[in-house]
Amino acid sequence: SEAKKTWCCSNKGLGCEVHTTTQGFPAKSGPPQEPETTTGFPSKQQQPHTTEEEFDCNAGVANWVAGWSDAKKSWCCKAGHAGCEVHTTTPMPPKAQTTQPQATTTSPMPQKVVEQHYTTAMPMPQETTTTAFDTDHPAEPPHPEATTGMPKPFPMPGDQIPHRDGYTLYVSKDCNEALMFMDSDQCDAEVLLASIKRTCPVQKQAARESCHKWFGSITGMSQSSREQEVQRCISAVERTSQAGERMAQVPPANEEEKALCMQCQVKCYAKKKPQARPAQPPHGLRWSPDGSSSHCRPRERNGEVVHGVQRRVRKEASMMSEQEWARLSSALRAMKSNGKLAHYARLFSEGLPPEDPTFMNFQQLPWYRHFLYDFETDLQVAARDCDVTMPYWSQCREGSASAMTASDIWSSGHLGGRPSCQDGGRQCSVTGATQCSADADRQCLEDGIASGWHVSSGSEASGGCGCVHRNPGDLKSRESSCATVLPVFRLMEDFKSLTEAVDSLRATMHCGQVPGDRSTMCAQETAVWDPLFWLDYAYLDRLFFSWQRHHFQLNDIDTTDCYGCNMKMTHYEEPLSDWFGKHDPNNECILVPKHNPTACVVYLGPTEGASGDPYEASAGEPAPPGGWDCNAGLPMWKRGWSPAKKAWCCENHHKGCE
Repeated sequence: SEAKKTWCCSNKGLGCEVHTTTQGFPAKSGPPQEPETTTGFPSKQQQPHTTEEEFDCNAGVANWVAGWSDAKKSWCCKAGHAGCEVHTTTPMPPKAQTTQPQATTTSPMPQKVVEQHYTTAMPMPQETTTTAFDTDHPAEPPHPEATTGMPKPFPMPGDQIPHRDGYTLYVSKDCNEALMFMDSDQCDAEVLLASIKRTCPVQKQAARESCHKWFGSITGMSQSSREQEVQRCISAVERTSQAGERMAQVPPANEEEKALCMQCQVKCYAKKKPQARPAQPPHGLRWSPDGSSSHCRPRERNGEVVHGVQRRVRKEASMMSEQEWARLSSALRAMKSNGKLAHYARLFSEGLPPEDPTFMNFQQLPWYRHFLYDFETDLQVAARDCDVTMPYWSQCREGSASAMTASDIWSSGHLGGRPSCQDGGRQCSVTGATQCSADADRQCLEDGIASGWHVSSGSEASGGCGCVHRNPGDLKSRESSCATVLPVFRLMEDFKSLTEAVDSLRATMHCGQVPGDRSTMCAQETAVWDPLFWLDYAYLDRLFFSWQRHHFQLNDIDTTDCYGCNMKMTHYEEPLSDWFGKHDPNNECILVPKHNPTACVVYLGPTEGASGDPYEASAGEPAPPGGWDCNAGLPMWKRGWSPAKKAWCCENHHKGCE
């Protein structure tokens, strides 16, 4: 922030604005020019100085460890400015070196330069000599399998908490508050992670298999690159799984803890206690949802757009009302009918360059943010409704296999295709589905938004099945619950580490758990046709958003201003920086695009933003013919079921009993 720059410049001689020439990014055909600049990138070759010339010790100071020559470090250290080699600790453990896939000649910039940008995409503070999370006990040695970016959740004895001025320790009093703490970007993620105790075992074999299946479905990637991407994905699975493995496992105290896969007493160390935010309705006049640059923005009565942006509120799926689901379903069906869904299916398959995995990985999070934003804009145009937004599915309330299958998200008015499992979640099928004639293992959806849809692309990739189909996998071997995912992802030390972790989670979303490895979702050419795809990608963007907000609030690091982010994204030909966005601290949202924002995106968590009754239309409503579905909404029965449904399900199925 500007305040931090001013303070550090005055007190430490760091962060001072220096007027120097900044080297542009090299073109495809020529070798990069490498004068020392304020970008702080390490040169490919650093020749030692042979003269006693003076150095500009402000130039490149943000990355002096890697970017300065030994001669400059020595000179600047002796002069009392900076560059002294000392044993310091950083807010997160240092990265080990990893091998990157080799780029082809189609790369937008030379391979080495892309790697430098990729691994330094988050500016880290260099001036501190102690970590922000120091405690009085010694740090644990690194796990032997730990590599890039793995945050180390160390045990904290008793109530020993690192001191932060103005911070208070809060302990959740129930599961709802625990979820609020988990979802909040205000809590110190390391304190939060150290306080979590899981109530489910950690199993990761299915996640490894999903890495093979998903990267095997990507067309245009060389075999060597495919193998490297699979190994990168599996390594990320191992790293993120370690946090869950190190947590103590305890028996659940109640059904809620069993469903959440975690104990509901967790700690939040924050400046203020997180509070649930209601979904506030928009006020005033807005431009019509027409897809223009004025789309849904505030306007005057005379029709002129005022200086303001559209506020897009994306809710966790469990907080959606039936009315909101109905509007979303109608809009998605309209997108299917007008051909827009087919357009996004082609773009998802062809928009990122699989022949250049390094650049593909570097740009994917801002690229998918742009992709989701454009789809959501077209969704609002199709619905003629500025308030239709894409929900995200965090699975926070569906941590266990039984809670997953009981989730209301699979009801016929929502996504449909409820998984029905035997053996505690190991052998699953789709309720009410029909077998695909070309492949009996693929089960065509007969309810939900995509019921009866014909997929107009990628039939070969889908085993010859033209329907939207799923083949649920082993739900007991799913990815980590959000109790692990949210704090671990916030603690990723840089953009590269975050991208790798998100990629491993993405593979499981496509080819593991509910969709399965023989599904519409598990083929790159067809994945977009399953509405579940969009909820999953909204969740991935929510993780990106959470990582950005966490480091901005706790460490005063602007993660929307990264090295290398003026490179242009493929297909969109817009700078990456525009879709990293810009923080709006007052409204707790991310402005996009960064340099000429038209919208501010905000995420409401699994305890926020409920409008109406998310599961039942009215209390006291008589039971429908055949009785209530006592699995629908079971994880939230206390708040979500009407008294009539609670009484009926308790009497007939022993569920929902007070």
